[in-house]
Amino acid sequence: MTKDINRLTKVLHHISMRELDDDILIDKYFGILTNITNNLKSVLEYDDEHLKYDRMDWIDRGSEEGYWSNPMRYEKDSDLESITILIAQLIRYNRLIKKN
Repeated sequence: MTKDINRLTKVLHHISMRELDDDILIDKYFGILTNITNNLKSVLEYDDEHLKYDRMDWIDRGSEEGYWSNPMRYEKDSDLESITILIAQLIRYNRLIKKN
């Protein structure tokens, strides 16, 4: 498993260097990926009730109601949680959950 992780990390690093070609941007990108990865295990443990919903609709509702008009201290954490939930939906359901 460690070999696979090292190999995948190298591949991802090479792709990011080729596509992003900016050390600061690459550092930010890997920082975000690290945060998502650290949260992914716990989000994947959510039951369907807490994972199988339209997260983008939740974000849109918050915007419409003005929840995001004043940046909050934990706004970045909420954004990372949203990205993690979307990734977890792709992993568990092979799609993002959207309202019909």
